[in-house]
Amino acid sequence: MIFRFSFKHVLDKLENRLYDNELYTKYFIYSSMDWFLSCYARIKGWEIGKPKLHLKLIEEQEPGLFEVISNLYSENCLDKQFELISQCAQYMLDSIGGPWKEEEIIFHLLPDGENDEAEQNEFLEILMN
Repeated sequence: MIFRFSFKHVLDKLENRLYDNELYTKYFIYSSMDWFLSCYARIKGWEIGKPKLHLKLIEEQEPGLFEVISNLYSENCLDKQFELISQCAQYMLDSIGGPWKEEEIIFHLLPDGENDEAEQNEFLEILMN
């Protein structure tokens, strides 16, 4: 869920501030790609912290995604870069439920990994009253 939520947040932030500061936007796009590779590696079960390996695996196993990533780094137009990072996010998130949706809610997990039922019930109580 955190990958779905965080990448939706990244894309929303970029979309609403794309032209506020071009240098910062480019920095944010490139740093978001680092986050993308890290998340994607976790989803795929790849060794963490090895972006060179991740890019090689993507090139070998998913040439369409590799082409999108390559185009993002060679592109200079912010609109096109935003479109390409959005494609990367969609590609990554499709296998885990897609991007975070407006009506979804994040609940905390207990230390044992179970849902915090008390928190959920408290939210439902607030929602229903």
